[in-house]
Parts: sequence; structure tokens; C-alpha cells
Amino acid sequence: MESLDILELIATLNSMIKAEQENISELSKLLEKADHSIIKFIAGSLIHDSEKHMLLHQALIDILKGEVKEIGVQEKMAILNALDRHMKIEEQAMKALESIRAKIHMKGEVKLLKKIEQLLNLQAEEEKRHHKWFKEVVNVLLEKEDAWKEVLHKLKV
Repeated sequence: MESLDILELIATLNSMIKAEQENISELSKLLEKADHSIIKFIAGSLIHDSEKHMLLHQALIDILKGEVKEIGVQEKMAILNALDRHMKIEEQAMKALESIRAKIHMKGEVKLLKKIEQLLNLQAEEEKRHHKWFKEVVNVLLEKEDAWKEVLHKLKV
């Protein structure tokens, strides 16, 4: 079994950050020129996704370099409360979307309504994955600090 080279992992994460930055730069040009709400939505969503990836990669680099300080109780509570608020707002939005989806479905086979229903279904599925992802990421990054230290200690040996 091949051993993990931390410097190689850090270099890979840095290169992934650079690729995301280049992607954001190109998408930002498209977004700036866009005069259509659909193009703005798609480009903006892709930019947001790339920004999220960059932030995660940088956090992992900081962890691997041992540059992450202990997260204080107040900071941890603040982010957990923010996550809870975020989830509650999105749960309310999901209820509203479900109501809209039900009304659209009752209207029958109108093609435009079917497309809207399809997009709302996709949004609902994405929100479910989004909630699960955030809960798991927060659990790994906030609740398992001792585990990170243990893993890093083993990797440095």
C-alpha cells in the first residue's frame, strides 16, 4: 500500500484551488456580460459552487499544515446556530415549494408547468442533499477536532 505524502496532498489541493479560481474568473466574465436571468442563475450557481470548494480545500490545507487553532465554544455555537437557522429557513422554503408543486401538478399536462414542476423537484432534491452534506461536513470539521489531531499525528510519524 502506497503511503500518503502530505506535501503532495497539499500541492494537489492548491492546484485544485487554482483551477477553481480560473473557473470563477471565466464564469464571472460570463455573469457580468449576461443579460438573461437564466444565464445569470447558472453562472452564479457555478461560481458559488467553486467558491465553496475553494474554501473547503483551503481549510483542509490549513489542517494538514497544522495551522488551524482550536475552535472556541462561542465560535462553535455561533456557526451551529447559523447552520440551524439556515436549515429552518430552507425547511420553510421546502414547504412552500411543495405547496406550489402540488398546485402545479393539479393543473394537468401544461408543458410549461411541467418544466417548472421539474425544476422545483430538482431544487427539492438538491436541498435534501445540501442539508445532509452540511450536517456531515460540520460534524467532521467541528465535532471531531481530536480525531483530526490524532490523524495528523499519525501522518507525521
